[in-house]
Amino acid sequence: MKRIFRRAILAASGLGVASGIVLTALPASAATPVRSWGASATGPINFGEVAPATPNFTPGVASNANYTNFLTTGLIIDRASPSTAYSLVNSPLVNLSSLLATIRASQVTSYCHLVAPFVTFGGASIFSGSISQIGEPGYNPLTNPAPNTTVFGAGFSVTFNKQTVSLGVRTVTAIYVKSGSQTLSLGVSRC
Repeated sequence: MKRIFRRAILAASGLGVASGIVLTALPASAATPVRSWGASATGPINFGEVAPATPNFTPGVASNANYTNFLTTGLIIDRASPSTAYSLVNSPLVNLSSLLATIRASQVTSYCHLVAPFVTFGGASIFSGSISQIGEPGYNPLTNPAPNTTVFGAGFSVTFNKQTVSLGVRTVTAIYVKSGSQTLSLGVSRC
């Protein structure tokens, strides 16, 4: 009788562990969308992801991303694996001509790592960055700004190392520019 009872306990505990795995596992449709891209914009100027990279398509490379009187970049390289995303944008220059403002850097990077489901971390680096606007004091961000460092200009805002987390998915954007309904994302990594 003790032997039967012991086997029943082992079988029940095995089912409990299996049930726990099923309950904590992510459904296939909710797989973490690890990816990166160099630039994207929404608003009056609208363009999709430049040089996107996913674990199945990496690296994503573009010689530049240019939009007349708005954005100029150099080489863009994006990489992604099942747990890591990385974006590098060389020589970005954002021209907000109607506001007489520019945002520039010699290079921006972002990265994120998926450690476990819903456990991520990431960051961004801005090399030789600057914001200038005629009639306003200039600003030079730190090379490794704290998450969500936001600077406000006359008619626009710039967020360095913008980080958001939604449903366990972290998105790190090296430079995020917002002016009215116009947005621009540079150096984006998502895990």
